Amino acid sequence: MKTNFLKISFMAFLVSTLSIFTLTSCDKDDDLTPDDLTREKIVGTWEIYSFKVDTSEYMGVVVDSSIVKFESFTGVEGNFQQKVFYLDGEQESINGKYRVNEEKKEVTMTAAGETEVVKVSFSTNFDKMEWEGEDEELEATVKVKAQRR
Repeated sequence: MKTNFLKISFMAFLVSTLSIFTLTSCDKDDDLTPDDLTREKIVGTWEIYSFKVDTSEYMGVVVDSSIVKFESFTGVEGNFQQKVFYLDGEQESINGKYRVNEEKKEVTMTAAGETEVVKVSFSTNFDKMEWEGEDEELEATVKVKAQRR
């Protein structure tokens, strides 16, 4: 039952949270800046390598791997797909639409009837993004790296 809760929480966080982000880093390659968001920079396949709620890491505990693919825009929005592979062998796919507000440095994602606006920051060489927000009133952090650009 706890595994099912964690699966639901993981999916809900990625689709329906990620609100206000704060970023910290010591490694120069991981220095992130929200000033560089453009809709072209988010396009690609991103591998989630860390997903924490409060101090609990989900990657490697409940989730084996997860990827998010942002497709190129068609008009004012693009499509995204997320695949989640759990350690128990189950998997999920989430499909939705996204928009980028370059002026506000925000991405709006809509999937499964839920819409969430997130702030996005990139590493200096644009191969990593970090998202921080809240999941059920707990601090949550998702880190992704470019899988293939």
